[in-house]
Amino acid sequence: MQGSAYTMAQQMNQKSAVYDLILASDFIDIALFKSLLNCSCPVILYMHENQLVYPVSELDKEKHLDLSYGYLNYKSCLAADYVVFNSYYHRTVFLEACEALLIKMPDAKHSDSIDFIKRKSAVLYPGIEFMGKYYVKQNANPSPIILWNHRWDYDKMPGYFVKLLDYLVSQNKAFEIIITTEPVNSDSMAYTQIMNRHKDKVIHHGHLESKADYWELISRADLLPVSPGHDFFGISVLEAVAAGVIPILPKGKVYHEHFGTEACLYYDSLEEYMELSKKVLEGNSNFDHTSLSESALNYDIRCLIEEYDRYFEKRNKA
Repeated sequence: MQGSAYTMAQQMNQKSAVYDLILASDFIDIALFKSLLNCSCPVILYMHENQLVYPVSELDKEKHLDLSYGYLNYKSCLAADYVVFNSYYHRTVFLEACEALLIKMPDAKHSDSIDFIKRKSAVLYPGIEFMGKYYVKQNANPSPIILWNHRWDYDKMPGYFVKLLDYLVSQNKAFEIIITTEPVNSDSMAYTQIMNRHKDKVIHHGHLESKADYWELISRADLLPVSPGHDFFGISVLEAVAAGVIPILPKGKVYHEHFGTEACLYYDSLEEYMELSKKVLEGNSNFDHTSLSESALNYDIRCLIEEYDRYFEKRNKA
């Protein structure tokens, strides 16, 4: 994050292109980037995540007092001509975190800057390349299938998933497991625990050869238990729901924005997370698969691309 601004500005300055707009990510120091550019076109900052709200790893607890990266995100929002967030939830929690950060300043708190950022901000959901509609399951699985299609990083709290599997075994529940990802680090504790304790139930683990294979596989699943880690948008959740998988979701996160407050099964605690999951596996949940899948399919890039076009065209003419 500290060095990318110089690198990107240098690369762009070496090209002969004439830029109308620049779309930059939250991993660039926008203030430094703009100061180094040879052109003066508008810069749009796309906030896919931020370092003020992003969870701190247990291995990096000593870094929780280092606010420099979070403050860099705040400064970039001030310097950008326009700011775009990937969800209303993300914008809300980020601006709240900025306000809490500024309160800590000894003087010149600039609390009015929060409104300044909000006024030039918008929300554009990242489009997803769905491959057809898979929400109609032709036949019930002999044993219910549980899906994990998320990263194995600490912010996804995979330990919750391990506890759920252990609990379901203790309750003598029959199930199978599909895992569509692999840990970046071979020493992922949660992944290792699952393979040690429940490998006989895993019918697939690892990445798929193609998108078509991925969509075909996840559409076989029945249950997606989502841990209460952070999600500023939740692409993997929307993919699974579009494929007809029933989600168990934490309250107070971005998922309310996608599915409403009543359409899904939301939980407040680990105990509720496990009990709701068991309820789904037992077939005791009344769920409108079609309606929920259609909500997810609204995020198809083909539905959103015109909104992006209108936004960019308007900023280009400003």
